[in-house]
Amino acid sequence: MAGARKGHYAFNAEHSLHVRCMKEEMQSIVARGSLLDRRRGTATVYSLNNRRVAVLITSEAEPGGGCLEIYALSVARKYQRRGYGSLILDDLINRCPNTDIYARCSTVSRRMYGLLADRCFELIGTDGDFRVLKRNGVPSLTLVSACN
Repeated sequence: MAGARKGHYAFNAEHSLHVRCMKEEMQSIVARGSLLDRRRGTATVYSLNNRRVAVLITSEAEPGGGCLEIYALSVARKYQRRGYGSLILDDLINRCPNTDIYARCSTVSRRMYGLLADRCFELIGTDGDFRVLKRNGVPSLTLVSACN
């Protein structure tokens, strides 16, 4: 929620309705494996020495589509600026190398924009006060033997 107050995410953490909606989306992911709009999603909690460090929520960019969306990435304040956000993004990219990945971040969030841009996310547009970025997946290669 602290990150949202700084404008990093696509909801206003000062507005109780927005906070309630975000909590409901997270509860839906955990309970049903999908967002409220039925897009499949996953929530991954990262811990260090039995302490929660970060959470990553990903979902389908559109129902039934083959693309991912970074719905939320949050590193606990105590663990920020230690490279955990970078490690989490790198892990996601390594696990899904052939998948297009979308992300949105606030225009005031230079840190998140930098993390995404450093990982080949390109700005494809804006949505109000938010940047929309996309990282193209690498096409799968088919190996063909040259031996007869």
